Amino acid sequence: MSTEGKGYVIAIDGPVAAGKGTVAKRLAQDLHGFNLQTGATYRALALACKEHGVSFRDPENVLGVLSQITIFLDDTGVYLGGKDVTSEIKVSDISKGSSDVSVFPEVRKRMVALQQEIGQAHIRQGKIVIAEGRDIGTRVFPESPVKIFLTASAEIRAQRRLEQLSERGEQKDYQQVLAEVRERDRQDQERETDPLVTEPEKYGYTVVDSTLMTESETVKKIEQILKKANLYDQHKNTR
Repeated sequence: MSTEGKGYVIAIDGPVAAGKGTVAKRLAQDLHGFNLQTGATYRALALACKEHGVSFRDPENVLGVLSQITIFLDDTGVYLGGKDVTSEIKVSDISKGSSDVSVFPEVRKRMVALQQEIGQAHIRQGKIVIAEGRDIGTRVFPESPVKIFLTASAEIRAQRRLEQLSERGEQKDYQQVLAEVRERDRQDQERETDPLVTEPEKYGYTVVDSTLMTESETVKKIEQILKKANLYDQHKNTR
């Protein structure tokens, strides 16, 4: 697939707390691209549901909230109804709520359409879009020339999540966070709509296990994959 002079998508999928957001952000900086945080759209919806007093597990009312709000993402942050909610959507209950609201088929259908619209707008400008989240390479952008499935052991992911929470001033016990990570894995793999793939290679993903790698080593590994596909240098120096 030729991408010379054209915008395209690098899809990064994987389980919760695998480092998708951090790695995608670094890649976007290196490639002068746009970091499309698809999970942020679900977190913004969860925040809106909380503000409207709607249960995350009430599909009818969640859809009602979704019909009333606007969600917008750009290089500066995440906006809900024009308000910057980048920080607000990172707290634990909103993260958990995003997992709850994302199981509803109609919610996913509308969110996928929104994510595709945002991504295509940047692609039309000739930009590389680094899209990270869930089912990116299978549902949102299945034609992506490079698909990365970023993973790590549950123990390492729990430790990384614990560090993130600590940086935001949230105090939790490691065992509690580990249990939450494992429960989220179970939910994501067992849900009926767009479950987390368990055999990513069958869907064209290259698996990158970052259990024993630092953030910088993980980014370097993915950039090596891009270079092999001739997708790195052509965009790296475009600005």
